[in-house]
Amino acid sequence: MGKLCSEVRLQDWTSSEHQTQPEAHRAHLRLTSASKTQNAEVVAAFQTRNTEVVAAFQIQNAEVVAAFQIQNAEVVAAFQIRNAEVVAAF
Repeated sequence: MGKLCSEVRLQDWTSSEHQTQPEAHRAHLRLTSASKTQNAEVVAAFQTRNTEVVAAFQIQNAEVVAAFQIQNAEVVAAFQIRNAEVVAAF
């Protein structure tokens, strides 16, 4: 089946129409190759971008968690100081 398809394509491109326009055939091959390359670059860029977004989200999430923990520790410390002041005043 693959051989038949190859033969059909080869026969197609070697027909008199394409023999009179060899540059059209080469241009078509370059365009096909460029399209495949461009597609691969788009996929790679998307995957890279996706990885960067996930990493940025994880970093941001870690920063939010750390900030919350620091804020929580400050609230606990302030409460303990305030509690100690109330006890001392009592």
